Amino acid sequence: MEKWQFDNIGNIGKDVKEKDENLAKLKRKPVEECTLRLPSNRMPQGKISCWLDIMTEKDAAKEPMFDISLVPPAPFEMRLVLWKARNMPSAETVAKDMNDLYLVASLISLNGLDIEKETDVHWRAKNGGGSFNWRMKFNFTLPQKRPRLRLSAWDQDIFGPNDAIGECQMPLTVLFKAAWKAYCAKVRPDPLTPVAKSKDGKPVKPVVSSSKGIIEYPPKPEKGAKKEDQDVKQATELNDEPAWVTLQLSDPYKGKTVDGKPAQVAFQIALMEKSIADARPVGDERKEPNRDPELPPPDRVRWSLLHPFDMLLDILGPDLFRKFKAALCVLCCLSVTFTILYFVGPLILGNVLGAAAAKR
Repeated sequence: MEKWQFDNIGNIGKDVKEKDENLAKLKRKPVEECTLRLPSNRMPQGKISCWLDIMTEKDAAKEPMFDISLVPPAPFEMRLVLWKARNMPSAETVAKDMNDLYLVASLISLNGLDIEKETDVHWRAKNGGGSFNWRMKFNFTLPQKRPRLRLSAWDQDIFGPNDAIGECQMPLTVLFKAAWKAYCAKVRPDPLTPVAKSKDGKPVKPVVSSSKGIIEYPPKPEKGAKKEDQDVKQATELNDEPAWVTLQLSDPYKGKTVDGKPAQVAFQIALMEKSIADARPVGDERKEPNRDPELPPPDRVRWSLLHPFDMLLDILGPDLFRKFKAALCVLCCLSVTFTILYFVGPLILGNVLGAAAAKR
């Protein structure tokens, strides 16, 4: 048995007579991993996974061949929800502990996949926090090689370049493999796989169906389940509890942590076939249909003229608002003083001048 690709790479020696005759009785043949070697080189040239069927032409006509061709790529959709941020350091010198914060998410892989989306800006985000409640939809095909999700936090500057606060990269290989494995099992089931049955003998329905198959992260904790078993879950309902990921701070922000805590972003991922996504659509950002999960309006600056001081506190921040109140008090005192002098000053001056003239 030889492997050829323009030049002879190597060969493996197999004596079919050494095969156990009992293998012919097995429906599922054991897969062997054989090493390729060359007579002129002691180093192995690679490996080949294979199995060998030995049968007569009459038996071969009755035994259909397994379809071992690759499943063609299939369209999938990943829904990413960015809920909020916490402990984001600030480099502002005037309005301390405040950022004009927004997040950027990029889905990348070694297959050339590169999709980038960003949230809206949380203006005057204070105390290291940020509220977004923002949904992003990524459409692509599986399988992908080494898929990763890159999350980064930025500070929006009006009169200059935006400042990168920090970023992280999360591998999605386990998540994508789980979705692809479930899809392949559905479109090309193994005919030799035994049907799972319950105690009463009835077939058990598969966890992932063609109508509600969703791969979700973070998974819902199950009763009695171990933590290592909860990394990826096939579910039909989305988990309401987000996961937190820590960002690596960029150079200008290193050493500027909030109370010594790491900068983090809360997120959720739902991965599904495109047909399932089309059957239950959701809107980008916070648009309709707003579901799975429902995204409420973010908690941000209170724009209300009925509460001007609360609005100024959200815009200026605690430190600058404290200075503003002090300046406002001084301005009010000066205004009252000048008003008194404007109206009362002439009377006082007239009385003084009259008294001086009367003495003469």
